[in-house]
Amino acid sequence: MTLNLSLTLNVEQEAALQKRADEAELTLQSYLLRSLNAEIASYVEADFNAASQRLILASKSLPYEQRLAIIAQVENALTQA
Repeated sequence: MTLNLSLTLNVEQEAALQKRADEAELTLQSYLLRSLNAEIASYVEADFNAASQRLILASKSLPYEQRLAIIAQVENALTQA
């Protein structure tokens, strides 16, 4: 997906962002893109962790043999990836 965004900043916001971009030795656009990508990556990680927790909680009530089978199935899928 490609998004083209328009962002309107006031003078204070622009100065704050420009300072950080300069410190990172990036253009303002590159700094904003890096910041946005980092934020999105944190959403992806949070969603993955939430899904993993749901699987863990659902599996806890299963008998040991079924849990072992699920673990083996996941490990097998990971080795084939």
